[in-house]
Amino acid sequence: MAAQKLQSDLTYGTSMIAASSSQIPPSVKPKVFMCLDGIVTEYDLSGDQRIGRASGADVPEIVIANRHVSRRHGQLRTDSDGVFYTADRTRNGVYLHGAPVLPGETTRLFDGDELQIPLGSDSEMQYATLVIALSWERIMLWESLIRASLDPLTGLSRRDTFISWWGTSHNNTDYQTACLFILDIDDFKLINDRYGHGAGDQALIQLAKTLCAHVRTPAQLCRWGGDEFIGIIPGDADKVLRRVENIRRSAGSLVIDEKIRFSISAGIADTALLADRTDVSGIVALADQALYRAKKSGKGTICIY
Repeated sequence: MAAQKLQSDLTYGTSMIAASSSQIPPSVKPKVFMCLDGIVTEYDLSGDQRIGRASGADVPEIVIANRHVSRRHGQLRTDSDGVFYTADRTRNGVYLHGAPVLPGETTRLFDGDELQIPLGSDSEMQYATLVIALSWERIMLWESLIRASLDPLTGLSRRDTFISWWGTSHNNTDYQTACLFILDIDDFKLINDRYGHGAGDQALIQLAKTLCAHVRTPAQLCRWGGDEFIGIIPGDADKVLRRVENIRRSAGSLVIDEKIRFSISAGIADTALLADRTDVSGIVALADQALYRAKKSGKGTICIY
């Protein structure tokens, strides 16, 4: 499973790194790496940075995209003396070396220290993990894991990363009812032929950003291949249809190089249509049939299997 394999890789990799230190070498820019749903996000450490869940215009410096996490979960402070964490009073708390950090308590963090935040009472053994990196060796290890798990052009999950994430997430309460969508850019080849592959790449990048703006967490998305993207959204087909329709409208307003516009078509399939809900390829095949109907009906449309 994605998260378990990632943690296994990290345990092995970090065991090869020298003993933890609280000192930051002058040539190293300290970082924190957050692992959530098998996806690693990198943040530079500098000054005071709040950790928590974004809510409307209130966006902390280090965002944990999970509804079980409080808006104000704690504060990291980085200065010439090192990195320090101060815990806020929250419903799910935070753990360091298996022990809770008490609200208001300030703790000095060392290279390789992991802050673990439980993701709600119904998410047993699942955490958002923040790893402090104060050495080049640890930073390079984590950055290599990021490169291995994400599509280099769009920054979305690779296909295998997405499949592993769904394998560990499909039984979560949030996803008991969920639908998969597949979408692509109508006449994408014409964009490449007429304006060049650079313009085509920009269309893919902007579409990926649009997709991220319409889902709860990037883990729900994947670049399946070429100009095809898939995602899994909680809810029944009608609810997901409304969400994908919002994506379709937003994509239609994108302008590449001040002159290129495009439309998208999409197909939706309920993950419960197959006996094995973890069979992503099987669910994609059903959604792909709906996408084919959308293309035949004139493009720029959405169909449900």
